[in-house]
Amino acid sequence: MGFTAVVGLLGIFTAAAAQTAYGRIIWNPIEIIGLWMESGSHGGRAAAAFGAIGLIIVTLGINISANSISAANDLMAFCPRYINIRRGQLLAAVIGSWAFVPVSWLALLQSYHSPTNDIHSGKFSHQLQNSLLSSAATPFS
Repeated sequence: MGFTAVVGLLGIFTAAAAQTAYGRIIWNPIEIIGLWMESGSHGGRAAAAFGAIGLIIVTLGINISANSISAANDLMAFCPRYINIRRGQLLAAVIGSWAFVPVSWLALLQSYHSPTNDIHSGKFSHQLQNSLLSSAATPFS
């Protein structure tokens, strides 16, 4: 039995359990988590929290792996002599997590053009370093 068959069976078991518990077939896991939250019990809230954390991990894992492989293939086709699949994935991660975050670039450019900023005194390099470190630590803020 393959992995897709196991995933399909888990979906069927979940829908059957939801029909037993709530009187209707529910295929959407978000709706089931919402029903757990509506119960108001400590166990329902804990189950909803763990279920939501699991969905977040699965969603991020699928999106990161799918997007990094396709981007790495594109980069490999662009320059096959220097970029292999692993280097392409690392390059895509760097480009995707830092270069495509316009908020960090705007903050950096505003600090560069600030009239109170003196490039020669070292204030700019300190602001640049703080801006790059903050954007690397929180790429989506």
